[in-house]
Amino acid sequence: MDVVGGASANLLGSANSYGTDGDDTVVALIDTVTTANSTLNPLDEIDAGLGTNTMTLNVVGDLDDAADFPGGVTFANIDTVNVRGSGALGDAAGEFDLSTVLGTAGEVNITLATAVATKVAAATDLNVLGATDAIIIDGGKDIEVTDATADKNISVGDTTESAGTVWF
Repeated sequence: MDVVGGASANLLGSANSYGTDGDDTVVALIDTVTTANSTLNPLDEIDAGLGTNTMTLNVVGDLDDAADFPGGVTFANIDTVNVRGSGALGDAAGEFDLSTVLGTAGEVNITLATAVATKVAAATDLNVLGATDAIIIDGGKDIEVTDATADKNISVGDTTESAGTVWF
């Protein structure tokens, strides 16, 4: 996984990745098609450090259930998560659980996925843009959904209602 901070760029392939005192960007890959390509692995510890930090999570293939997300991964000091998916991200409410990535605050942006079934913490803003199939959202604060295909199911507050405003 890459951690890019300030003028320096480091490729950190170890299980423990740490950011700098500046604004950092963490780039990680979950590849369910060719798993050897994945850079986010079970038990990884990611601490982006001080500053305003962003994580870009690229997902190749379908991440159908919670078992596809690497277990035991811990995150700290990440303010915004940008997820780009080439397939489905979860197939039931909360299976693509990002509530632990940001903890209690921050923003999640999901783009390019087909279907989305995600869970975020009550204080996290969520934007889902361009999904082509069903969208199921659990939790979150302010939610914005812009789907790419008409006549697909959109469910917000599947088991936990949004704590803020919802826009479609």
